[in-house]
Amino acid sequence: VAKEKNVEKTYLTSIIEEIFTSMISKKYGEEHESNFSTIVNMERGEIEIFHEKQVVKVVKNDISEISIKDAIKIDSSLVIGDMYIDIVNPNIFGRRLIAHAKQHLSQKIKDIEKETIYSTFKNRLNTIYSGYVHQIQRDRIFVTDNNKIEIVLPKGDQIYNDHFKRGEQIRGLIKSVDFYPGRSPEIIMSRTSNIFLERLFELEVPEIEDGIIEIKKIARTPGDRSKIVVHSSDRRIDAV
Repeated sequence: VAKEKNVEKTYLTSIIEEIFTSMISKKYGEEHESNFSTIVNMERGEIEIFHEKQVVKVVKNDISEISIKDAIKIDSSLVIGDMYIDIVNPNIFGRRLIAHAKQHLSQKIKDIEKETIYSTFKNRLNTIYSGYVHQIQRDRIFVTDNNKIEIVLPKGDQIYNDHFKRGEQIRGLIKSVDFYPGRSPEIIMSRTSNIFLERLFELEVPEIEDGIIEIKKIARTPGDRSKIVVHSSDRRIDAV
């Protein structure tokens, strides 16, 4: 799961531990959470749950206490006041709680995937991105990349004389990235932005990418004409 979903192992470990803590709380009550600890070994793919009980003479609460009589049957060195540790079989949780845990884990992984997509594209703001036309609607085009991530190209960010077909490759500028709780990140692409033209020139003209020539200003009517004001501090370079 960690490899396929690109989730840090330590993060996944903490999620699994949190899920089992929640299951323990539902089965035994929140007041007994401290009597249990969950150890997740990601390398071996093992989960161990330890149940701690205090050794007492007379048991008043069988979840947090064990009688000295029963304790010495298992470990003769135990005395009253010691902590007895038992290993819990996960089967005690039953199908309903286990099904709930699986659902909770699945949702957590989806949330992590969304957060990862958001942070990835947030770092790619104002850069050129390439994808494939997935669906064409009247007011927008849905673009997907090789990772099946959905990007939206609104009508207002399309060049008026562009005519794309489904499956056709398309390039544009990552204009904005928004993330709302419970929803997938909304990634907006633009082909009409002045910055898109600037990035295209950076790709085509090494001197611009290297900073030898600077683009001062851009004015364009997307699909018809563009004007670019350029400058170079190096007198040997004819910026135009």
